Amino acid sequence: MGGHHRLGIGDRPNGAHHFNANDYNLLIQMVLSDQGVALGWDHLVSPLVQRGQLVRPVEQEVVLEETRHYLAFREDKADDDALRRFRSWFLEQSDIALAA
Repeated sequence: MGGHHRLGIGDRPNGAHHFNANDYNLLIQMVLSDQGVALGWDHLVSPLVQRGQLVRPVEQEVVLEETRHYLAFREDKADDDALRRFRSWFLEQSDIALAA
């Protein structure tokens, strides 16, 4: 026999429930489906904010001035032509001079 109970957050055995995911698209889709709140990168969510699909709940923003991007690949693929072209493009986009 099953039962259905209505529990508030304070009534949960472990307290507040936190969801953690490493899939940014999943998180944004959850927010669009009214399933929570997420921090978003401005360049990715600003079109959704402009269309009224998302709202910016606070005026504060975090500006990362010294961010780092890393490109990792297997050593045995270092001479792969497609990887070499991608690496060159990636470094150009990151404003990093390609070391010959």
